[in-house]
Amino acid sequence: MSADQIVEHLCVALVAIWVAAAVLARAAARLGQPPVLGEIAAGILLGPVALGRFAPGLRAWLLPADVMPYLSVLASVGLALYLGALAYGLDPSPLVGRAGLIAKVAAGSFGLPLILGFGAGAALLAWSPVTETASAHPAAFVLFVGVALATTAIPVLARVVADLRITESVPAMIGIAGATVTDLPAWVLLGVASAFAQPGPSSWVSAVVAGAALLVALVAARRVLRGRFGRFLRDFDTGPAAALVLVGAAGSLALGLHVVFGALCAGAILPKRDDGSCDPRILAPMRTVGNALIPIFFVVSGASVDLSALPPGALLWLAPILLAAVAGKIGGGYLGSRLAGLRGDDALIVGVLLNTRGLTEIVVLTVGLQAGLLGKGMYSLFVLMALVTTAMTGPLLGRLTHRTARVVPAPVAPRPAGLDVQALKDMMSMFPTGVAVVTTLDGKGVPHGLTCSSLCSLSLDPPLLLVCVHNRSGTLAAIRAGGAFAVNLLHHEGSQAAEAFSRGGRFAEIEWRPAELWSSPALVDHAHAVAECLVHRLIRMGDHTIVVGRVAQITVPRPGAVPLVYGRRRYAGWAAADQ
Repeated sequence: MSADQIVEHLCVALVAIWVAAAVLARAAARLGQPPVLGEIAAGILLGPVALGRFAPGLRAWLLPADVMPYLSVLASVGLALYLGALAYGLDPSPLVGRAGLIAKVAAGSFGLPLILGFGAGAALLAWSPVTETASAHPAAFVLFVGVALATTAIPVLARVVADLRITESVPAMIGIAGATVTDLPAWVLLGVASAFAQPGPSSWVSAVVAGAALLVALVAARRVLRGRFGRFLRDFDTGPAAALVLVGAAGSLALGLHVVFGALCAGAILPKRDDGSCDPRILAPMRTVGNALIPIFFVVSGASVDLSALPPGALLWLAPILLAAVAGKIGGGYLGSRLAGLRGDDALIVGVLLNTRGLTEIVVLTVGLQAGLLGKGMYSLFVLMALVTTAMTGPLLGRLTHRTARVVPAPVAPRPAGLDVQALKDMMSMFPTGVAVVTTLDGKGVPHGLTCSSLCSLSLDPPLLLVCVHNRSGTLAAIRAGGAFAVNLLHHEGSQAAEAFSRGGRFAEIEWRPAELWSSPALVDHAHAVAECLVHRLIRMGDHTIVVGRVAQITVPRPGAVPLVYGRRRYAGWAAADQ
């Protein structure tokens, strides 16, 4: 083909890819599935599985062989930018103050599928007829299968959570945080497996050298970006940042690794704002371009999915692969969450969320295919596994979430004509209540708190209580970010704390210490009981938000102390407690 013909066919191919991806993404969304599932299906259907089998002439015209190398280049660039934006946009705040909890969830959701993957890989090597390329690298293949089953797709997971409106629920925050932690060792082990598959007896030396070189480059670049060059990047739009991501991708290729490793590392070290947040001028354009080019990656990947290449009976191996994948992720996430103290329903939701694979799994499988760890037959089986496990997530969560947390925005009703708000305040002042201070840590570990008399228990099984917090309160924002809070019931000597926190939470005036589970401030000198809670539900009602907490632990620093009560706008000890 001439240059003009290549451009002509490339434009036709791009139109076909983007139209098919958009149509099937919309169809997936209408079926309650994440749109990326439709984009992956579009890439597969444009390959040998459907179009190549039923309309080979049309496929040869839409995606001619001479154009595929150019599509592969665009796919690699799009993948690099997408993963760079993903790494840059990751929010570590859900991990703050929850190291122990997240570590247990991550250990279960990564360790169990990794072990089951090792067993599945060994079984495939021993008995499956579609491991034609794996026999040359048996140890690397077994390691690769373990990594493939232990991977979670963070972007798809975040999209599913947002679509179901459970973003601020405890299981969703823990699931996203757990996936963030587990994907790091997964990428490292994937690099080891792909490097070990390289020809030559010293492949392990190459793996160590490449990994060390990438680590040194990462540390050096991080130090440079903390200085003037980082401030220089922040003064521009996405151009220099995107260039740095592509430099990282090119560097990893030069080291014999896949582009994904350099892109992820470069994205992770891009400079953020002074408050730790992402700069939208960098993130938004890079994410937009990456999202636009990712369907091309799915088409290039889908070209290697060919079920007709499977020998008779080989498709039956999809069942044990699916069983190991689902049992490992859902079972491991459930067990880890239970060990971390979550109840059964919440723990099961965490496991289901972590079973989402989608785009990340396709990337992992593509690395394995290009490294020679997978043939087209085995690659096709694992792509089907990724599609099935991702498609399971939405329906399973739909059945589970009606029993668990969900943020429910409520419309603000108009104030009845003639209502005197002060009259309502005066009336409630004649209703004496106990006094509590609600405390929490925000995403950066900064303590927040407020005095609260709107407290009541909702349920004993599960143990739930609620507090009401003003919508403009910084404590509410911190509760949303941290996902946990403590309710400190004050005793009769705690009026100083009540007054201090009624003025905005002045922790410098009050002695406190981190509570045992999630480090929320416990006012041990002013509270006679402290309840540690995980956010179960947030319901906006007018100018306040009802915060429903699931009580995880109760401590009683001052047993038998006289409770502090509030009525007629003054504090006093509960006199009846002395009688």
